[in-house]
Amino acid sequence: MEHDPTSITLDPNAGHITTINVYTVPPERAEEVLNYLIDSAEETVRHLPGFLSFNFHLSLDRTQIVNYGQWESREAVMAARTNPQIVALMAETTKVAGPSNSMPYELRKSVTAPAATGAALAATPSMALAKSVASDQPGPMPTHASAQVVRNLKLMRDGDGAFNRRDQAYFERAHHPDMVAHVMGSPEPIRGRAALAGALAGMLQAFPDIHVHNDYPLQFGEGDWTTVMGKVTGTFSGKMGKPDGTSVPGTGKSFDVYMTTIARWEDDQMVEEWVFWDSALLAQQIGLG
Repeated sequence: MEHDPTSITLDPNAGHITTINVYTVPPERAEEVLNYLIDSAEETVRHLPGFLSFNFHLSLDRTQIVNYGQWESREAVMAARTNPQIVALMAETTKVAGPSNSMPYELRKSVTAPAATGAALAATPSMALAKSVASDQPGPMPTHASAQVVRNLKLMRDGDGAFNRRDQAYFERAHHPDMVAHVMGSPEPIRGRAALAGALAGMLQAFPDIHVHNDYPLQFGEGDWTTVMGKVTGTFSGKMGKPDGTSVPGTGKSFDVYMTTIARWEDDQMVEEWVFWDSALLAQQIGLG
């Protein structure tokens, strides 16, 4: 089953910290303020260390917006609140959405309805879920995963998040200088971090908005190896280089395919990877198939 990032697990034993923000707004400005809050979360907050999710609710009378947030720890919340970028964002948010007193909470207990009445309760909310914004976080962790596998899967997720931010410094740290990559469409292995950086630069030239969705619906590992599957999306708006030095102009068409990455890790660096996707489907979607 595909992991749904809008499905938030409430577990008193997880040690997560909850933040709740309530904004009172004129009904005619509800959508404007809601969209601002969502955009701010997607562009900035979701990349913060320790962030798990924001869930934006709009009251049915359109006078209140509630943001129910989850964080990995109290330290993550405190670090976010002293982050200069977030401090500036909070000041701007006060101007747009008005003041909101956000306190950190710990979940002590969840009480759920019996299965027979759950559907009836869900059908009569006083606050509608408008949008969930998830961190660059994984789906369910494999059962009985070792500490090393958990760490390596987090490295994989963080690496894809860094790629989405075009963070070259993180790329340098996360890949071994002599790594080897086996990538769909490449007739020979890509040997070395510098060569892989060049290949990715060519991909970004063709698909400037390419995005790896690292809320992986499938992830597992053993020893030094990890395997993850997630969506990759983008638009063929640039130009695609060919081996003969010529290029194919962009078609303006978008793609949405699944990608699987198998990787081996040493000392928190990727040393080998195999990357697979449906190249025929991708070519068809961007107008080349």
